[in-house]
Amino acid sequence: MENGIINSNNKPVEKHIHNGTDNLQVNLSDLFGAIETVTVIPTGEPTDFYGQFKIYIDDLASPTTKRLYMYSDKAQIWNHINLT
Repeated sequence: MENGIINSNNKPVEKHIHNGTDNLQVNLSDLFGAIETVTVIPTGEPTDFYGQFKIYIDDLASPTTKRLYMYSDKAQIWNHINLT
């Protein structure tokens, strides 16, 4: 456990730096528990580093909406990418 983060299954989340050639992907299930999961789109300014990342899930949408939100200190806004 190199980075000290434990996922929701009490398994260490391994640190991986993608070099673009190793064909490894991040398993989304490993991020649950390591990154806060929310059901409301994040607003406001985070108070610490870990607060700058949120997994947003809307189960009421069809199909379910999943996004990774990241806060930009420079622009002072939340950006997101859609997850599949």
